[in-house]
Amino acid sequence: MPRLKKHNRSIATKKSMEERLAAVVASAPLVSTTCFPPPTCGPSRRGTGRRHRVSTWPVSPLTGRSHKMIIPAESPDKKFVLFVGDSHLRAIVDGHVKISHKQLSFGLMSTPGADAKDLRTEMVSAVLPRTPDLVCVLAPSNNLTKGTLDQAAVDFEELLTSALSLWPKLFVLDFPPRRNVDQDLQELFRQEFHRVAARKGVRYYSIAEFFPLSQRDLWSWDGVHLSDGSGMRTLVTLLCDKSSLELAMAVAQEESRSMLPAVPAPAPRLAPRLVVVGEARSPRPLHNPLDWKVVEPRRTGSSSPPKGGKVQLRDCYIPLTPVWFSPPMLEMMDSVRPGNLDQKEPSTSAKGPTVMCMQRVFISQ
Repeated sequence: MPRLKKHNRSIATKKSMEERLAAVVASAPLVSTTCFPPPTCGPSRRGTGRRHRVSTWPVSPLTGRSHKMIIPAESPDKKFVLFVGDSHLRAIVDGHVKISHKQLSFGLMSTPGADAKDLRTEMVSAVLPRTPDLVCVLAPSNNLTKGTLDQAAVDFEELLTSALSLWPKLFVLDFPPRRNVDQDLQELFRQEFHRVAARKGVRYYSIAEFFPLSQRDLWSWDGVHLSDGSGMRTLVTLLCDKSSLELAMAVAQEESRSMLPAVPAPAPRLAPRLVVVGEARSPRPLHNPLDWKVVEPRRTGSSSPPKGGKVQLRDCYIPLTPVWFSPPMLEMMDSVRPGNLDQKEPSTSAKGPTVMCMQRVFISQ
């Protein structure tokens, strides 16, 4: 019963989320970003911050979008951190916003307008001169206006899968909120991205609380991109802090593993000794029952004993079976001593006929 209640509750929650998403999609013309700026966007949806003039970047032949990657010079006393994201990293790549750290050096891979699928394509084909110590994937906010929530989850999972196959140390930073997209829809995408990252074992850091909608100076006039002032400074601070935190946790985990005592080798296990309790069995015969025995005709008198011993004659019954004697041998034995079929004698074996034999036993004096 408890499992059934949880299952029904999960179905009801999923249905409620689908209804909310359908209501948000129905009002899509109010949050459309195809126009620049959107004609239906009121003053409350715009930002008041300043943003630099966009420069022309080379177009990637893989995705058909502008793409640029910057890798810093190798520094032996600094850890190399790579950021992968969309146009939110453009101001840092062009140098309009500075990013620096005493112990970290940062590389950037920016693809403006890219969704999760485009980021994966550019990331897989990228050629890096050295392996980064840590990779930060900025959650793609362009999936808000492209496709469905389920498709965005599938593409985002493929993005993380490819990133983990290339680099072992990875974390995800949430996308900054947009002012011109319904906040409920953005929250649904954040929750879905967070669930996907949890399934892949990747930490997901939410940053929506650092960008309150009441501070319009955090965004530029389009309501999508952050301003070069307070908006991007907040994002840069979050990127540096979360990167330092991830590297510190990785170092702590390695130290804890090294401090663990060595596991001793398991002691050899002795084989169990079998003790049989019960009636003692009779000893095995000294002679092999399959060996040949001398079979002679019945004699009424005693034969002269050999030198140094006596001869004791006694009758013995050897059951004749096809396993021990072949048919030709049985015929030859029957010719020497025909079986007395007229007399009814008790049979000692049900497997076949029996034959009277003489066995010589020498008793030493």
